[in-house]
Amino acid sequence: ESSTGTPPKVTIAPLPARLMNFIPPANYGMVERNTVYRSGFPQDKHLDFMGSLKIRSILKLVDTEPSESLHNFLDSNKVNRAHISIAANKDGMVKMTKESIAQAILFVSNPANYPVYIHCNQGKHRTGCVIACLRKCQGVPLNDVLEEYKTYAYPKERPGDVAFITAFDPQCLEHFATRE
Repeated sequence: ESSTGTPPKVTIAPLPARLMNFIPPANYGMVERNTVYRSGFPQDKHLDFMGSLKIRSILKLVDTEPSESLHNFLDSNKVNRAHISIAANKDGMVKMTKESIAQAILFVSNPANYPVYIHCNQGKHRTGCVIACLRKCQGVPLNDVLEEYKTYAYPKERPGDVAFITAFDPQCLEHFATRE
């Protein structure tokens, strides 16, 4: 504070032009530093941001097709693409399967795919369940796992998702990993 009791004037510099196009997708987050990222479905306006991540692989959890621009971006950056369709747990019903979640976790856990980018449409529920189950495999306490899920799913966490995450047994990965 100045001697007159008024707070000092704060000036915020404008964003540098080189950062103007760095717009992350909805619900973007870094799951593991420089190796695993998550979000909603990337749009054309997010491509500069995604380019800065230097991703090697992208895992799509929905059947929605990418835009031509995203398709070209993935081609020109030689990004390995994977698609594992995961059913949404809607209307109080648990529709996703242990097998689809296990396949996604095995893909995301494979260092050959790093850095890997995982997304669904909104980056909330399907992606949230995959990341939550990954966290359980990492030994993260269930309360912390559910808190992270709820943070990304806000304002509408799904009871079916919470039930699936709670019931998920990381040991099931062994069964699916040996089948690959």
